[in-house]
Amino acid sequence: MNIINDNNLESIIKYFRSDKLFIAKNKNGSNLRKLIIALSREIERFENKLQEVWNGYDFLNDENMLDRWEKALGIPDDCIKLSDDNKKRGENIILKLSCLGASTASDFELIASLMGFEIEVLDGKTALTFPYEFPILFSKQDYKFTTVININSNYNSGFPYTFPIEFIEDESYRLKCLFKKLMPSNIVYRYI
Repeated sequence: MNIINDNNLESIIKYFRSDKLFIAKNKNGSNLRKLIIALSREIERFENKLQEVWNGYDFLNDENMLDRWEKALGIPDDCIKLSDDNKKRGENIILKLSCLGASTASDFELIASLMGFEIEVLDGKTALTFPYEFPILFSKQDYKFTTVININSNYNSGFPYTFPIEFIEDESYRLKCLFKKLMPSNIVYRYI
């Protein structure tokens, strides 16, 4: 049986009001303080049980929950592959959850930030008409149905390549794949 120490007791006592009704909470040997000590053991057991239940629902702590969440969200798919690392699996679940209901520019910017990108989402009319902002993209597509995504130049997926060149799917592929599924528009990517 756990013995309640003064620190635990004081952390429980602070939740009681400090008016005349509960003034005896601070007096050693008072009936109210004895009652609080008796209840504190039950409160501590309750908190431990609550933490145990919480850990059971935290998909990062339970392999079975990871499997269930991945199955419910349709992972793997053509954008998100299965991973052996539980941390990466949890990140994929959070990424997939954040994609549900995404429809605004700020939603897409949040999704990109989860993947490590700093982007700006603009509508085609703003980005592809005069006055132009550099770099200029000349597009013959209908501006109403075009979304321009400016990706911060800190992310570089181009040259200079190191040899031997390994062709792998990186985060930019996943970002473009997710946005292609989520946006019913023509998407133009530009690195600025």
